[in-house]
Amino acid sequence: MRAQEADAFKLEMGDFALLDEVAADVAQTKQHWDRYAEFLKERNEMANRDWLSMRDQARVLPEGMGRARTHHGRQRGKASSELC
Repeated sequence: MRAQEADAFKLEMGDFALLDEVAADVAQTKQHWDRYAEFLKERNEMANRDWLSMRDQARVLPEGMGRARTHHGRQRGKASSELC
């Protein structure tokens, strides 16, 4: 549709490849911040718990940290593969 409009007005078709790269970067950054917001929400929920009742659930903290490490490791793997 853009090409037809450019032809109709006798204009040169612009190159928007850089904008596509920026949009992809913004989407990726949004995913990172969404994951961070999820982490903060879980952390705040745990911080608001009664720690006496939490002592029997000591595995919850390492599980949450494991999820964060796994996610971070996947992101680092993507970043290093993008550089190659």
